[in-house]
Amino acid sequence: MTPVSTEIKARATLLVETREGSMSIVLAKIPINEASQITGLDEAIIRHLINSGAVAGSRDLCDLDEIEQVADKLLMARSAVDGHGILATDAATKYRFTNQVIYKWIDAGWVRVLIDRERNKLLNEPDIAAARVLADLVGQAQGRSVFPPKPRSGRPRKNPN
Repeated sequence: MTPVSTEIKARATLLVETREGSMSIVLAKIPINEASQITGLDEAIIRHLINSGAVAGSRDLCDLDEIEQVADKLLMARSAVDGHGILATDAATKYRFTNQVIYKWIDAGWVRVLIDRERNKLLNEPDIAAARVLADLVGQAQGRSVFPPKPRSGRPRKNPN
């Protein structure tokens, strides 16, 4: 459960007119860094959800209610398998991913390796469960990333000439 804040936040009111009458909905938009602090979600994940259209927001702001709902889904998925390890091949089958994409997430730091044996890696299952929730939110499709891209190293690109 997230702490209740007494701060005044930027709000927008959406007025919906129907044949039966009108209804207003108050939307709370807050800065992404504040949403990250409130929910515990990585800022890169929040931005990725906004960019994919899974959550309402802009470059600097996001809808607090939607981000809190996502955070709750991720927490539920993680807590269901908290403390469990899973082999990459089993994770691919159970969560409907490919081994290749799981290994890319390991390299990018989104999935932790608990035990690294020569040919078998025991992965942190809550990370894979969270990936399944994110994939369902952003719409898992060929070429569409579940996690944000790995940050650039800052080195200049090689000159192709």
